[in-house]
Amino acid sequence: MPLRGHFKKAVMAGLMALSLTGSSFPAPADAGVQQAFNAAAAPAQTSAAQITPALVTQWQDYINSYPQRRAAFETLQTQRWQAARTVTLAGGESMEQLEKTYPFLHSLFDNARALQKQAGAVADQTVTPLTAEITEPESGTRVLFVSLSGRLFCGMQDCETGIYINRGGGWKKAMDALTGDTVTVTAQAGQVSLFATPYQKGAQAAEWVLRGDTFQMNAPPAQYPLSPLFRQWQKTQTPAAPQGKATPATP
Repeated sequence: MPLRGHFKKAVMAGLMALSLTGSSFPAPADAGVQQAFNAAAAPAQTSAAQITPALVTQWQDYINSYPQRRAAFETLQTQRWQAARTVTLAGGESMEQLEKTYPFLHSLFDNARALQKQAGAVADQTVTPLTAEITEPESGTRVLFVSLSGRLFCGMQDCETGIYINRGGGWKKAMDALTGDTVTVTAQAGQVSLFATPYQKGAQAAEWVLRGDTFQMNAPPAQYPLSPLFRQWQKTQTPAAPQGKATPATP
């Protein structure tokens, strides 16, 4: 499926990550909206005795504001998507040549050469390294994309691409993704975002924002407060079915 088709599923992928991790990683443009609700979403209270009417009102306001928060998130994410550019990974240099420019890739290429030897004559041993490097102008962050193209390294879902970042202190691995030979990137205002598919079974394309030395998925805002105290209170609002009696079926 084309990357733009994958992007339509990004929100669902974000909701799944949110349900598993209980956290989200808004891009800087979203931070003000998210922070305005953090106090209500994750209050410091830890005792049921501290659930006050004012706190319940905060929770209700938070839930009621979900359509607006979700709309703001999608608007800002769409703006970043529209400002993104396609980076094409290109060949032309051998593994030996690239090792001179990026010595840290030696172990990656060494493993590739070993795999070529193990494959022998039973498989196509052709390996074509593809690379691309970009620089975010404001922060100076460099991002390097490295992929090994060939039957030994690519499956049905494109080739795996290693993504490395350098903030001035040397190259560090930030993420593996399935990208093919192009990557959709937004690099502006000091921030780097990728619209890519993580290298995980069943994962879908989504926006990945560079946080520190790793890319983290920019998940949509939570519909309900993430506070354990809220979940504890929520359980008291749903009457339990009488013990020993079947719950009537819904017509």
